[in-house]
Amino acid sequence: MTKLQYIIALLVLSSFSGCSEHQPPPGTEQPSFDRNEVTPFETVEDAIAFVKAYDGKAEDLQLPISDSLIDDVGANMAIITDQVLAKDLWPDGFEQRDGYRLYSYKPAE
Repeated sequence: MTKLQYIIALLVLSSFSGCSEHQPPPGTEQPSFDRNEVTPFETVEDAIAFVKAYDGKAEDLQLPISDSLIDDVGANMAIITDQVLAKDLWPDGFEQRDGYRLYSYKPAE
């Protein structure tokens, strides 16, 4: 991935915010996505741990990020996205939910 592609990816990801539930401890299991049980990630560190531990298909990854992590500059999502890109995954949009965003991913092109 070139620097330009990387920068574009970070900009795209900073405009997205999404999350999906996770199960404690963070980063150990793929979360279930029952809307009644969703617990979004509240810290960048927990989201990164989950992404680093994720070993499934890109299309199955959904990352719940609390609205509290969505900062004006997009720095938190840029940090998380850096880890996602390192796994050759590409952002594929998000769904805004009550108090968090659920990010989806696809294989890198």
